[in-house]
Amino acid sequence: MRRNNLTHRPAHARPLIVMLEEHYHAGEALRRMRRLTDGYALPPDASRSCRALFKGLEALEFDLYLHIHKENNVLFPRVFAAVEKLEAAGPAAQFQTKVAMDSAARS
Repeated sequence: MRRNNLTHRPAHARPLIVMLEEHYHAGEALRRMRRLTDGYALPPDASRSCRALFKGLEALEFDLYLHIHKENNVLFPRVFAAVEKLEAAGPAAQFQTKVAMDSAARS
């Protein structure tokens, strides 16, 4: 989801918008980390600790980008669509959904 599509979202969407902003900043940090390590290129005399560190950083980058992708492109659009559908259904449907969610949370 693009950042510029978020400016006209209702108040209940704010937590997702905050997470999208965090994802953007995390991506910036990952790009900076890759740049500072020259793409995780090891120095010729790299110790085992350095090799492990760079391997771990590269794994972190992969895992975090995958996490961000899944939330931004799969989960969040589904949440926004479900909320919009619920809002269109009106107050009675919203109340029924809240009751069902509360009941499920207590189970």
